Amino acid sequence: MSNDSQKDNKAETNSNSDIAKNDHSNAVSQPKRFRRFLFWTILLFITLPPVVLSVWLNSKGIHLNSVSGLHFKHGLSAKKISVSINDTKLEFNNLSLQRRLDKTSGDVSYHIVATKTKLLLPPAATSMLKQNNVQLNYIHFWDADFKFTHFKTPFRFSAHARKVTASALHTNSVSGWPNAIQILEDVNVDFNSDPDIALSGTVKHGVITLFFPDYNPSPHYRLPFNDGNFSIAWKQDSTPLKINIGSLVPEWETLYSILEKQIITKMAFAIDFHDPIDSMVLTTDKFHIEEPKYLPQFVERADINNKGYHLGQTIANLAQLPMHKFKVKSFTYGDLILDAKVVLETPLTNTNGKTEQKKT
Repeated sequence: MSNDSQKDNKAETNSNSDIAKNDHSNAVSQPKRFRRFLFWTILLFITLPPVVLSVWLNSKGIHLNSVSGLHFKHGLSAKKISVSINDTKLEFNNLSLQRRLDKTSGDVSYHIVATKTKLLLPPAATSMLKQNNVQLNYIHFWDADFKFTHFKTPFRFSAHARKVTASALHTNSVSGWPNAIQILEDVNVDFNSDPDIALSGTVKHGVITLFFPDYNPSPHYRLPFNDGNFSIAWKQDSTPLKINIGSLVPEWETLYSILEKQIITKMAFAIDFHDPIDSMVLTTDKFHIEEPKYLPQFVERADINNKGYHLGQTIANLAQLPMHKFKVKSFTYGDLILDAKVVLETPLTNTNGKTEQKKT
């Protein structure tokens, strides 16, 4: 065989070898490229939605603090998400965002549904409570549905919750009394941020736990109730709170157990937390109660062997309540006061430091 033939065969062999190597290289690189493509696709799919969601929420004045378990099955859902609206922080568990169309009116609304929602009050509200020796541990909404008609400032939304629970820690907690737990059921709430942050709503029934935060120790007074409504606003120079309740049945332990049933009807309570003593007003139609077994330290328990003195001491104790006005159409206090009309009013303090009596 000639040298030229040998060279041609060798070149052909080398060429075939290079082709085989290239085929093998392509066979190896294609899975690698596919894995890279799959990796970047998954990465974008995971990271892009939270980024887009955060940008969109920020454009609406809602700050996204954190999110986890985000997916788009049957709409937007998240295992946990935290947002801030006007310094008010909301943490949602098992959240879903739904768009609903009212077939009658044609209006579109957006619903945020969550099994559990934690509300953290803005610093101004927390500071105000702290000045009154109250630390609000938590406010929880259970099975809540928040309804938005739009996502833009000023914010307005309504909400319904199966149950709302709150826990307040105050100065007496270290002395043996537990935290004051508040329970509200079948709750409807309206939120408005214009011109001030304000909450108003209705409550079908629940339990209020009263205490005196400025006195240590202060007993707790448990009050189950029905048919309530409330409103509170955080204004620049005032924080008015109003509560109206159809009926309450006090469950505190009594000293003598004289009445068959304690009951309070058509109660209206108002207070401005910026000036609680001069603004606190309590009015009711019926106020039939007994002396609690546990009283705060500022109330002196009278001698039960002298009913005349005891009656006078009872009126004096009522006058010591930290409120401006106490008005009852039918007041019964054990067997000392029976079906009496009572109006107690303390003097107001004006800006000059002098006291003046406000007319009823």
